[in-house]
Amino acid sequence: MSETTPELTTPGLATAHEPSGRPQLVDTQSLVFWLFVAVVAFSGLHLFHWVTANPLVAPAIAWLAIVQWAIYAGIFLVVVYRHQLFVKRPLSLTFAAMAWGGVVAMWFSIEADQVLESIFTQVISPEWNDGWGLAVSGATNEEILKALGLVVLVLLPLARVKSSLDGLYYGMMVGLGFQLVEDYTYTVGQSTTTDEVLGFLYLRGLVAGLWAHAVYTGIVGFGIGYLVTRRDRPMAARIGVAVGLFAFAWTMHFVWDSPILVDWGERSSPAFYTTILLKGVPALVVLLVILRWGRGHERTDWNEFVEQHIDPSLVPADDRTSLLDHGGRKAARRAARASGGRSAGRVRKHLQVAQLRYVQSVMEEGADSERAQALAADIRELQSWARAVGEPAR
Repeated sequence: MSETTPELTTPGLATAHEPSGRPQLVDTQSLVFWLFVAVVAFSGLHLFHWVTANPLVAPAIAWLAIVQWAIYAGIFLVVVYRHQLFVKRPLSLTFAAMAWGGVVAMWFSIEADQVLESIFTQVISPEWNDGWGLAVSGATNEEILKALGLVVLVLLPLARVKSSLDGLYYGMMVGLGFQLVEDYTYTVGQSTTTDEVLGFLYLRGLVAGLWAHAVYTGIVGFGIGYLVTRRDRPMAARIGVAVGLFAFAWTMHFVWDSPILVDWGERSSPAFYTTILLKGVPALVVLLVILRWGRGHERTDWNEFVEQHIDPSLVPADDRTSLLDHGGRKAARRAARASGGRSAGRVRKHLQVAQLRYVQSVMEEGADSERAQALAADIRELQSWARAVGEPAR
């Protein structure tokens, strides 16, 4: 496939852009890729030995924990992956980010936390370490090590981190990987019955998991993505956003582990849930705010790209407007069902998916690529079906 795309001849379109290439993990020419592989393999071997070193864990407990956290991970992935607005990030990079969090960051944080807490015990006091050492070491070591996973992805040439939302997405995946392995180790280390295993799923997966590592590292990842991609902003502003978001995530992590807000009352009591909300909700709110902020910028860029570089017969103006958010897409499908029945609604949904994939393909590979041409043919066929089932022309 050629590196450049010939000029588009459709009237009203700008000269075709330079395709960026499809993001991918494997790059045998990159030293960073081989360092990533080596560090994951090294950490994985040590972590496996550490996890399996306890002979008292019953096989039934271990397998139930694996199954329940795998289901939890699958649900989390489906929810986050389906809610990407314009760009579907590759699963290879998604799992690579999870591997860094669950293997590399997890293993090195275990070692680093022990070293730092030992220093606190000797230099300050054992009592201070019991109250504050875990909070300082956990927030510091874990957030830095997880953030390094984002730095590695940025340095991988073919990963192509191109937006703040790329950083947020991959940051959430790094955090999810860390969270899953940490939750598994707590589950098998402190459970003797299946009820206790399920109890960890409730407490660590639902009560605490909604605003834990995936949220912290998503916030940090957004800052790193903003720093390296928003070249339209002054460097000082980009550094300020990245440092500020890291400091916020560190603070939220520190507060969660510290004795500042102890868990009032017995578990399942209103006071207990109150402390959980006070510790967790601010981080989730900030994640949602920066997600909305990032989507606004992404929406503007996408809309301008489609207007300038995409054949309007493939993505007409009305379709482009309806594709700008999830609400508009649902409204377009409801309108299709109202005019042409359920079949028209299904066709409209398939057409929207094809249009979004086509635009992404043109961005990454160019309009003359085999993939883009195949998607363009799909769009024209779906448009014909839409007319056939009675959907009004758009």
